[in-house]
Amino acid sequence: KLEDKYICTQSDIIRLVNEVFECDFKRMIIDEYNIKLQDNEALCESPDSDYEVIIDEADFIESHRKKYPLPFDELTMYSSYDQILGKTPNDYTPQQRFERWTKIMAQSEREIQEYFQDTEGCEGCIHLDIKKYWCKSYGLPCSYNPILKCLGMACGGAGKQLSPTQLYLF
Repeated sequence: KLEDKYICTQSDIIRLVNEVFECDFKRMIIDEYNIKLQDNEALCESPDSDYEVIIDEADFIESHRKKYPLPFDELTMYSSYDQILGKTPNDYTPQQRFERWTKIMAQSEREIQEYFQDTEGCEGCIHLDIKKYWCKSYGLPCSYNPILKCLGMACGGAGKQLSPTQLYLF
């Protein structure tokens, strides 16, 4: 039963959790005023419980990036370019790469989306799908260079083919 007062300190929250769940947690992680629910919904760490210890974000990212190939439903903002788009062109079909990329862009902040929607280097190229920001020749985002694994042209500029221009002589 909760008392008629606000619980606002870590020690109050730990005490409440220990009373309600009959455990002996010593520490919890609160980030930006949210209690993290990770690894089997463990709220806190306790040497005297069966709950898994919360791992820090860097360890989580490292273990996540070791998975390859990464199933579609496990793609997150922590996924590497290789996990999203494949290490080789044969890892995923162009349609699968597009779907995987679309999922990540939908999770991204607006600034990141705008960053990868910059198709300035591809303007006029016959391979540019401007509505999808996609290179039809390489089956990759236009602004992702697979060699450098960073922002750049999908073809590195070597595959750029300009649309023929009609010349009028008279």
